[in-house]
Amino acid sequence: MSWLCLVTFGGFNLTRRDRSTVRLRGKKVEGLSAYRVLEGAVARETLRGLLWGRVHPHADRHSVSQTILQLHRQLAAVQPERPLITTDETISLARKLIKTDLHAVERL
Repeated sequence: MSWLCLVTFGGFNLTRRDRSTVRLRGKKVEGLSAYRVLEGAVARETLRGLLWGRVHPHADRHSVSQTILQLHRQLAAVQPERPLITTDETISLARKLIKTDLHAVERL
């Protein structure tokens, strides 16, 4: 099974099993992916509040949707096993496909 590894301590770094770096475009995309791995499934509305605030609800909902779409496309290009899991209400990352330094620390 292929997997990705996300390092969050000391800065954002996403790599493949072969240790090649995966470049995600956009700070919101990085923030969304890191938050998803660390927190599990979360409501889209929660992400809207965390990453965009609650000033313009319609525009913010669109921004969340666009960022999710960008993250999905970028991850699909490097991980065909669909690490991004979305529903109409929530978004999460498949923890079995993405390892992270935080989970390693928690296990220790």
